[in-house]
Amino acid sequence: MKDICIILAHCETERKVKILLQCIDLIKKHNRPILIMCNYPVSQEVQSLVDYVYYDKNNELLLREHYHLYGANYAFFNILSGIKLHFQCPFNHSYAVWSMIRNAINFCKFHDYKFLHFINYDCLVKDENVINEHSDFLTKFDHVFYNFEKADDLSAFLFSSRIESLDSVIKTIKSFKEYFIDNCGKSIETTLFQTIEKLNHRPIYFSREELNKKTNGNSDLVHICDGLMSYSYADIKYFSFSIFKHESEQNNYFWIQENEMNSSYEISIDNKIYKLSCARWERIAFCLDFYKKIYDVKISRNGSQVFLGGVVVYDTYFLTLEK
Repeated sequence: MKDICIILAHCETERKVKILLQCIDLIKKHNRPILIMCNYPVSQEVQSLVDYVYYDKNNELLLREHYHLYGANYAFFNILSGIKLHFQCPFNHSYAVWSMIRNAINFCKFHDYKFLHFINYDCLVKDENVINEHSDFLTKFDHVFYNFEKADDLSAFLFSSRIESLDSVIKTIKSFKEYFIDNCGKSIETTLFQTIEKLNHRPIYFSREELNKKTNGNSDLVHICDGLMSYSYADIKYFSFSIFKHESEQNNYFWIQENEMNSSYEISIDNKIYKLSCARWERIAFCLDFYKKIYDVKISRNGSQVFLGGVVVYDTYFLTLEK
């Protein structure tokens, strides 16, 4: 069956372009045509490495200042020592991704592709057999997905679908308004799962652990940095952290999430030591009692040093603080 690898790319910085180039290099090993779907233009160098590029200047994000117009919240909650922290991401990109998938389907219909393999640009596929395996599954199933965090949500990091099946999923939502009002602004991970189940498709689902085995657990590849300074650290296999500032206070908060297992941390921030335990998927935050724009951070996880470097305070504001 005629199939294609589709990279969903939103690479507005040099760092992201470097990751995209690594992604392309890995996907080429699967010997399929490659289509890049992007909301930011890509260079001639990138274009020369793939078979097709589809650029759409529309990048339909729901910005934080417009959340109230759609009844949206998108808050995370972090609890430590009786403190609850509420914050909102600067934007929600679910519909922008939904639109990219829709455009990819229409493009691939014209070129008569039947099996579609979607890879996010920062998904670095280590398993050289995974696309072949997905193609084999698609002879029996409509979709191949991995869970995002729970059994009722699906990762858009890496998935494959029969084109007619995915088309019927994406056609259920046709506009920005439908996504954020009629669909109540659910995350794309939840929307994919609920729609596939509602349509009674034949999916095959795998765990988040299986996704981690097949893709990057290499933190160096997803390290958000500018020179030697880090803005955040996101390793989908093990843990993530950032330092944020409060909207109304002159305080910064250190935030960490454990992604693999119950773990103990020793965190040194400008030589002040913080010790904590973090359960899997737990998000913990604590206030730093000194205000800076850049901190020296060293983190040990379960007795092994996992991070050492300078960390720049992220420009995302916490909204409220409850005690």
